[in-house]
Amino acid sequence: MGGTRTYALLEVPQELFDLVKGRMIDAGYEHAINGDEIDMHGIALTPAEGSTPVTINTWRAQRGLPPLPEGEGGNAVIDPNWKS
Repeated sequence: MGGTRTYALLEVPQELFDLVKGRMIDAGYEHAINGDEIDMHGIALTPAEGSTPVTINTWRAQRGLPPLPEGEGGNAVIDPNWKS
């Protein structure tokens, strides 16, 4: 009898998905990848050592996107080097 998987889906930009997928494969977690879904049960994300944090709105501005409205997380800090 087959197992059942239960997890919540969190949509992320394709670039981030591809980066995480590549890192999962490099780490030997191919079994966690199911098409366009990565089951990350028991795995936590952490910023790369030496990365410089910026806010979401700064990241958006660098890409010509408008800032998030007040109170919607635009001042949250993110890692701008997540593609590397």
